[in-house]
Amino acid sequence: MQKIRFLPLLCVVLMLFTAPTLLAQQEPDTPYPAETMLSVRMMPPGERSLRNFLYPKLMAQEGSIQLPAGTSYNLLVQTLDNMRNDYPELFHIESYRVHYQRNQPDVAQSISPNYLCSAEEASALRKQLLETAQSWVDENPDPLALYERLVQNTTYSPDSMWQHAAVGALLYGEATCAGYAQAISLLYRLAGIPCATIIGEASDTSGETGLHAWNLTNFGFLDATWGAAFDGHVFHSNYAMGEADMSIDHTPNRGYTFPDLSGVPNYYQAHGLYVSTEQELLTQLMRLVDGETVEIQLSPDLYARYAAAMKDKPSDIVTFCAEAAGVEIPFYDPCRILSDKAHRVLLLIPHPELAEQ
Repeated sequence: MQKIRFLPLLCVVLMLFTAPTLLAQQEPDTPYPAETMLSVRMMPPGERSLRNFLYPKLMAQEGSIQLPAGTSYNLLVQTLDNMRNDYPELFHIESYRVHYQRNQPDVAQSISPNYLCSAEEASALRKQLLETAQSWVDENPDPLALYERLVQNTTYSPDSMWQHAAVGALLYGEATCAGYAQAISLLYRLAGIPCATIIGEASDTSGETGLHAWNLTNFGFLDATWGAAFDGHVFHSNYAMGEADMSIDHTPNRGYTFPDLSGVPNYYQAHGLYVSTEQELLTQLMRLVDGETVEIQLSPDLYARYAAAMKDKPSDIVTFCAEAAGVEIPFYDPCRILSDKAHRVLLLIPHPELAEQ
């Protein structure tokens, strides 16, 4: 898990020019509808104005950008970090230097961006990226289908050149968490779905915490990086999460203002895969007889009973159901079982020989 940030290298220079005045700037001409920029709704006026000023200059790959008079250094860094993290089309920006006067270190005078490629190369890559993303949307604009396709066609890799960008995920099939998150933002926005990239920390199944990126939509939080399960199967425990579920293992970096997601069902509730009793669990497990893959979420009480009875050994779930429900089951442990204990999710994949019986 990695967080993508600009690491400003402070370059103290004496600026002997008059900076432009920050007037009302036109909204960025993004490749997706402005109303799909969910992050804009969390942006203070000063940051929005500075973003509108910087966006066309960064897209044009200007080598030196003189800033409006009185630009706050901290606001500049915040704005640039947010733009780099939440605008997939700005993949070409690697880092930047901030210039300020020695006697006013809190006021930024200009920036010198470092770009990963030439303007011509970036334009060609951007065209390819947008065409690929649009083709995915045209084939199936459903948000769940886009999420599953990205998970199934992308491998987590920290070693590629475009690892932190949607370019890596959609064009090369390799990305880190930032690449997954930016790809989701681009796909969803092109599909007309409001979406934002969230930066913060997350804790994996071993309890280790690291920098991470994920997404927020109008139907919940989602983390495509953690969607891959086994042999092409997709985990949905991090899809359409409410804020309470998200906060179990995800901590946003700063004071985001999130929409009210109370009452919005998660993936399992929406698809009838949330089970509260042993009988409901048994009904789901019987689908394995037909060779179906079963992914379910247990209620807190049911999961507590299951964990206590089986001493936290998910591979014995069939025995647990048989004993709890008082019935005989025509098979025993005929599946591979993966679990997300934090979200009480079980993914049961039938053995090939079961489907042949």
